[in-house]
Amino acid sequence: MTTTDIIDQYHERIPGILDRRLTLLKDSVKIVGTVRGVRSENTIMLAGLQPVPNKIWIRTKHFHWASALLFILSPFLFLPFVVVPPNFVLLIIGVVFYFPAIWYFVQSRKHKEAASFMNRSGVVGFDFWCSGPDAEHFSKFVAAITKQISEQVKL
Repeated sequence: MTTTDIIDQYHERIPGILDRRLTLLKDSVKIVGTVRGVRSENTIMLAGLQPVPNKIWIRTKHFHWASALLFILSPFLFLPFVVVPPNFVLLIIGVVFYFPAIWYFVQSRKHKEAASFMNRSGVVGFDFWCSGPDAEHFSKFVAAITKQISEQVKL
């Protein structure tokens, strides 16, 4: 693969979950990176994909982790008052951990856009998120892939 073969590139990142680089070539998309700490390298041929992507807006796993963290920490806000006299040290410790958990929850509650390209039988061929350093480039990259798939179908 030479640099003249590369049509476009996209870098997506969701901290702690995935970090991938997608390279659009004339007849394929090369995906290199890590997903949940596992290194992967794939090449997806464009000829077998439908040209119109499915777009979805979904929350990442960070939202679920933040929700669980708030659920786990919530008893520490009233537990100090169960004993007599109230244990304010335990309350302070609970509050110290609870506020960062609220911040984490608020930051992760936003839905992120993802584009899924299906193969001819309707199964997801590959997908990627509008997240990371190239997020503003997401729509342009989806359009470039759609164009290349359409050109592959014409051949």
